Amino acid sequence: FFLFLALCGFLRFPKPGKFAWRYLPFFLLPFTNLLVIAIQGGASFSFSYDDGIRLVDLFLTVAIEETLFRVLPFIGLAGEKEKRTWIVLSSVLFSLCHLAGGSWMQGVYCLGLGLALASLSVYGGGVYYAFLLHFAFNLFNDEFVSYLGGTNLDAIYFAVNVSAGIAFAAYYLFLIFLRFKRGGSSQRYTHR
Repeated sequence: FFLFLALCGFLRFPKPGKFAWRYLPFFLLPFTNLLVIAIQGGASFSFSYDDGIRLVDLFLTVAIEETLFRVLPFIGLAGEKEKRTWIVLSSVLFSLCHLAGGSWMQGVYCLGLGLALASLSVYGGGVYYAFLLHFAFNLFNDEFVSYLGGTNLDAIYFAVNVSAGIAFAAYYLFLIFLRFKRGGSSQRYTHR
């Protein structure tokens, strides 16, 4: 439905802005489970026709989720306080939607991923960059990992993912600190 609205011109996506390079480290996040596979000793590759259809489904799913959680909530917001409130609210909703279909762990990391995606969408250059990060995250952590034989949910899996989560959370808090230090203005923050 949202794809139909966008294609017919009823739903307009903002043009991408200048990419804020301080968000580049978040693009390393999708590779954490590939590190787990490497530590566990490699994998076997398998790909079928059905996997191609899953890639199309992945693209459409990410497009719909980005529209619901990163485009629609931010239409018409002008104030800095409104943006911060909706970044948190859209991230909590994103987390709850994933919690409904998964485990508590998926809900927790989707909260963090939602914060990064919403911040990237609002302050990092636009929803297109958030879409790219979200697509890469799902591609590498769901599809590509399954092509390589998956990962065992053992101590290595948890250690790598928890360590990566802590590192990215610390970096995200650092970005928030910079934002508050510079007075919270998205104009001042993105053009320096």
